[in-house]
Amino acid sequence: MSSLPSHSRYQDFIDVSDEELSISDFNSVYQSVKRLSARWKQIAISLLLGINTINLIEANCRADPTYCLQKVLEYWLRKDYDYERYGIPCWRKVCVAVREGGGDPALVDKIAREHPLPATTGRTTPHPLPATTGGATPHPLPATTGGATPHVSTSSKGTFRSDIAHRVMTECTSLIKNCGIDIHLLVEKLLERKIINVRQKRGITDGYTKQTAGERMDKLLNLISSPIRAIGEIFGIFLDILREEGTRRTIALADKLLQKYYSFDNAPDQVQFDDSTFKSDIAYRIMTENASLIKNCVIDVSSLAEKLLEHNIINAREKREIVYGNAEQSDGERMDKVLHIISSSIRMDEEVFDIFLAILREEGTRRTMKLADNLLQEYCPNQVQCDNDALSKWLQEGEVNLTVKRVQMLGPPGSGKTCTRRLLLNEDPPEEALTDSTPIACRAVKATRISVADGCMKEVDAKALLSRLACDLKEEVSKQKEAPIDINYDTCKSKEESSETISTDSPETKATESADPTESADPTKSADATESADATESADATESADDPDANKMRKDIVEAIPTAKANLNCNWVYIVDSGGQTAFQELLPLFTRPASLNIVTLDLSKDLDEKLDLQYRIDGTSYPCDSEFSYSNIEFLKDVLSSGTVSQPYHKKFPGYFVLGTHSDDDKATPEKIKKYNEELSSLTSGSKAEKGYRIIPAKLGEIIYSVNTMLKSGPDRRKISKKLCDIILHDRISNDTLKMPVRWFAFELTLLKKAGNGSCLKKHDVLSIGKSLEMKKEDTEQALLYLHNATIILYYPEVLPDIVFVDPHPILDTLLRLLALTYNIDVAHLHLLTKAGVDILDSDDLSKLRKRGIFTKSLLDMLNGDQGFSKSDFIKLLLHLHIIAKTEDGYFIPSALPPYTGPPPESDVTNPLVIVWRNPVTEEILPVPRGILSLAVVNLRTFKQPEFRFPTKDTSTHQKRKLVPFISLKKNKCIEIYFKSKVLKHCPLILEAVTEAINNSSEAINLKPDGHEFAFACCSKDCYCIVMNEAEEKVECLCDESAIISGQEKYWSWFHVTYQNPATEGSKLLDIKDLREILKLLREGHFNGDWEGLGIELGLYQHPTLSNIQHNCTKEGEAALRKCLTAWLQRVDAVDENSGATYASLANALDTLGQKAVADHIHREYQIHSPQQETKIIQGTPHILDIIYIRDVRSSLKKGNFNDSKWRDLGAQLCLLPDTLKTIEDDHSGISRRLRETLVKWLKGANDVSPSWGSLVKALEAIKENEAAEHIRCKWIKRKHT
Repeated sequence: MSSLPSHSRYQDFIDVSDEELSISDFNSVYQSVKRLSARWKQIAISLLLGINTINLIEANCRADPTYCLQKVLEYWLRKDYDYERYGIPCWRKVCVAVREGGGDPALVDKIAREHPLPATTGRTTPHPLPATTGGATPHPLPATTGGATPHVSTSSKGTFRSDIAHRVMTECTSLIKNCGIDIHLLVEKLLERKIINVRQKRGITDGYTKQTAGERMDKLLNLISSPIRAIGEIFGIFLDILREEGTRRTIALADKLLQKYYSFDNAPDQVQFDDSTFKSDIAYRIMTENASLIKNCVIDVSSLAEKLLEHNIINAREKREIVYGNAEQSDGERMDKVLHIISSSIRMDEEVFDIFLAILREEGTRRTMKLADNLLQEYCPNQVQCDNDALSKWLQEGEVNLTVKRVQMLGPPGSGKTCTRRLLLNEDPPEEALTDSTPIACRAVKATRISVADGCMKEVDAKALLSRLACDLKEEVSKQKEAPIDINYDTCKSKEESSETISTDSPETKATESADPTESADPTKSADATESADATESADATESADDPDANKMRKDIVEAIPTAKANLNCNWVYIVDSGGQTAFQELLPLFTRPASLNIVTLDLSKDLDEKLDLQYRIDGTSYPCDSEFSYSNIEFLKDVLSSGTVSQPYHKKFPGYFVLGTHSDDDKATPEKIKKYNEELSSLTSGSKAEKGYRIIPAKLGEIIYSVNTMLKSGPDRRKISKKLCDIILHDRISNDTLKMPVRWFAFELTLLKKAGNGSCLKKHDVLSIGKSLEMKKEDTEQALLYLHNATIILYYPEVLPDIVFVDPHPILDTLLRLLALTYNIDVAHLHLLTKAGVDILDSDDLSKLRKRGIFTKSLLDMLNGDQGFSKSDFIKLLLHLHIIAKTEDGYFIPSALPPYTGPPPESDVTNPLVIVWRNPVTEEILPVPRGILSLAVVNLRTFKQPEFRFPTKDTSTHQKRKLVPFISLKKNKCIEIYFKSKVLKHCPLILEAVTEAINNSSEAINLKPDGHEFAFACCSKDCYCIVMNEAEEKVECLCDESAIISGQEKYWSWFHVTYQNPATEGSKLLDIKDLREILKLLREGHFNGDWEGLGIELGLYQHPTLSNIQHNCTKEGEAALRKCLTAWLQRVDAVDENSGATYASLANALDTLGQKAVADHIHREYQIHSPQQETKIIQGTPHILDIIYIRDVRSSLKKGNFNDSKWRDLGAQLCLLPDTLKTIEDDHSGISRRLRETLVKWLKGANDVSPSWGSLVKALEAIKENEAAEHIRCKWIKRKHT
């Protein structure tokens, strides 16, 4: 254990561990301090990094605080500072840095508690084994039978048998000697761990005059091997020391020793290495034989050392020894040392040879590039040569057959979704049982692309995908008959011509529908556009595509040919992890595409019907969320399955569901509880797939749920469970999808990721440039972007952000996550994790507005933490486009931020609430409301100006007093209810039409079946509904035994059609003082000219004394006089009763007499007041003058007549709406369907003094050549009226 320099700054932490930290401890240190990324520079100074190092980090990381902090810790843990003067990296120094640089005392205390100074036990406690790089992990061994029992010791990650460990050390002596580890460093480490003593150390290090370096290493290895024969634990400690060295060769040596240990353990007489050992020997021989050639290559030794450090081939200590070591050493001697290290590393890890060749090529001189080609040719003398023509031909024409399976992880918060994903990939479990909550989707919609081979899943990273592309290219070139020509990297450019875009019916490659296709309606314009497009295409064809990143990708593919193994024709699985919080689950369908297979995780430690304590976790601390909307495991599962029932089938296939029971190691997960789960789940599997609308994949015959401990430690048991899970998933072939993929699309994706670097998005012109360099036309690039949007981490929304491609969309979802997290009851001490440094969000009115009303502002977004990489305006545009938010007068409304409304519904004695339910189309069972549909529908409805909808919030003052505002709410997750308090029944059909459109649009957005919902009314029985079967005949179907009698009751059917009432029931209804506010509103809306005195006379009020007194008392304010005049009229003074009384009809007649026809007509329309002649025609048939109540009939008639919605403007003009009115509609609404609706609403409400009728609609349709729609209306409405 190394000591720290004596300094008062460390005295407060003498009880904190001072054991040395290495690069293998990076994750642990970073997770502890990542919240302080905004103060990375202060932390770097506190850790005593040099100023040049800090400036270099800032420049290379483009001032990204998170990335900068990561690099600071990396430099520090690699001891790339004067550690001999300032001390080794340890937790004690972390505490000092957090206190001085981070300014977070609470975090300091937390770190100090978690990393105390180890108690002295007589021997040094070995470090835990760092994570290996692809190697196996020690595991518990079964008891041996027969003979002497060998000593078994427990390492930090498992146990080692001493006899096997000793055999490994003995047989691998030569391998260890040639790994290039510094003998002095090794001796120091062994002394620290008390494997050797001081006398033995002196015998090795001080006897150099009598012994060669090889003899000293032989002696040291003998000192290590001898005690291993007795104590197997020492083998694990030796592996620790190798990994702590932190170079590729020492880590690879540790992995090889461990691999050999397992091979002896499993089959002692059949020890085999993979072919990489043979290939590494070949590369080692090539490096040795060409040492003089490499030395004369004129490559700078300091530059080479820097690049070797970047790739972990050497560590910081070795770099210093090479660059600043013995001053008497010549450059040749230093180069000899470097080449020795490289050669030793290659013997351990063949990838080092590829890295060295890449370094030579990066030098950019003909000499170094030629040297790399010669070494590669000697390594692979029979390799396939690829010229530029062959490469271009492959990019243009190459395609692969993929079998794709999309898997989505679903489950309540804390149910183990992320741990399950790691188990599927056979990755180690997280270090802590509780991790921070997953965002809406893993890396905001990041689909983990994996390949399936040998029954296990393995993640395919960028390097592996590049290798597969190279393998496919190698196979293609080998088929061609041209003579091989060495590729010229200086002139490698893309071809001018590219192949035709491969068309497919797969949803991944279908083009996004244009928001407004009216531009294609004009044949002349279309022809001009075609000619222009042809000219542009011709110009594009002659323009040289020269994107440096794309050209680099072309070179990388060719250079990977020699080591390429697996091809692209294989199975692919895309896994999407998701957050379990209610708001996250509602938004998930907007960012993910349909999954063919869903893995649902349920916590078996919870009872089937136990209400879950829903939590949001941040920085290891859990906080309650969704407290007003908790659910049980079985309720969550039924909710998920119901969404599958009403969803559009993926490629005409029913979605599959695999239920995984997690936390099986918990004492509460008893066999009896698991049996109860299986019994309940079995009831959900009854019936055919067609009846249910989904498939449940059983764990095995007779059992549905698969119980597992996802936190199982690394080892054979974990690998066995991982393989079994993979077998179950892969065996489900129904969820597979087969498609042909152009190979250039893979290269395109890799290039996008490379070009974006640490950024989150690219400009469209850069993306098109990449496509050109990869032999892709513009149309092909658009198609590839659409595929990547649907299947990978790349998002593209050309409808709203046509110039931006989100290569990494995590800034979008992280910002959205932080916004939603502010609505949870998070401790004030953790708010800095969500907000920028120095921001006091508690004093902001914006925070209160968000939590109470679900309203946020741009200024609130500016307070949130994180490098978003795109503008706030683009973020808002995207959320508006996805209907996640709606614009309001004071910000943006996001319903997902609000909990379900639990207050009382508004009461109305005029209408009963309208109910929207979803039913299984076969079993007719009422299903839970699909996830996400309500918040989407609410946002859609908020875009309607007529009528204006309100959503219930904690702040009820905004909607309780507005009678004309419809009220929408979710009732116990079983139905959506629509309330309307006003007595103006003519608005009910308009509300219904708006709700229908909003639900349909929302269903399409989250891939639900069209028209999957049904309208209903609440039944007198609890939890029962009367489904509307025939609105014209007012027929319903009650789902209970009791029959409902609601036919003819206006409180129900006014939602569908308003019966025209005679003056006795509406226009001539006696009014009183309570109606004063409504009358004043009508007069303002009709633009009354203020002649209150003339109006009073026509209403029956006397000039003296009534009107004279009003004039005397209200000389200054005209509206006050009008109010007193109407008050007297409503009190029916003077001769009011002799003049037809206080009614809307008498008011309209008085205004008409005064010449206020516009105001009178407005009242006539609002309250359906007609002359006796009109009333007779209305009773006998369809009225001449239409009103807003006919909105559903008009839209339905146009739809049945196949009206082209893109002609909405032409129709509006023929219906005599003014150009300004149509321009306003176009500016306020983006979709053609919505523009048509608003045009019809304006027309039916009499805007611009039009008189709507069926006849005028027919004439307008005929004028714009929509004869089919005109004939349909004529037959259904006009002819029927005259019969």
